Amino acid sequence: MRACRRWSRFKCYCFKFNRSTSATTGFTKVNASPVTAASYLDVATAAGTTYYYKVTAVDNWGGESAQSAVASGQRSPDTEPPAVPTGLAAASAGSGIQLNWSANAEPDLLGYRIYKSDSATGTFLVLNSGQTVTGTTYIDTLAQSGQHWYYAISAVDLSGNESALSAVADATVLDTTPPAVPTNLKATGVGTGIQLGWTASGDADL
Repeated sequence: MRACRRWSRFKCYCFKFNRSTSATTGFTKVNASPVTAASYLDVATAAGTTYYYKVTAVDNWGGESAQSAVASGQRSPDTEPPAVPTGLAAASAGSGIQLNWSANAEPDLLGYRIYKSDSATGTFLVLNSGQTVTGTTYIDTLAQSGQHWYYAISAVDLSGNESALSAVADATVLDTTPPAVPTNLKATGVGTGIQLGWTASGDADL
């Protein structure tokens, strides 16, 4: 048991919090580590949603109280967007173009939106139907082979605020598929040597 550091007359104690969007069910733990102060700021919440809380007291002998009565609250509107993502890099992958970037640090971060253009200064269109990506990597499997593509990403928080676009990264999908095997090879002896003939491949990039 992790040591607690808030003391009553006889022993030290700390607190655990549980949260739900229902007043009666679905409560899950909020704080990963016990809290020693008699207050706590829950930043992983969305504006406009009512959250319900229960708290328990834990002592450093492992005893835990019953849950408190329920308290509820609603976050004030959040209009501040996350920081612009950094570290975006693009490279050809076997199935398209792979993007990687550095993670944002905002505790209320929802994820990232991916944008793509065929020009560094052109119009960037959102990929993945506008759905956010929660990780820091994405593979664009729709990028056509041999064409150069440009990408930028934004960060989105739980309140729907979206950052400006990141710096642009670009890459070309490399063709790693070999041509088809030639067929109908024939060798015919002639007076000046051996004449070879075969059926031409239908590969467009041959």
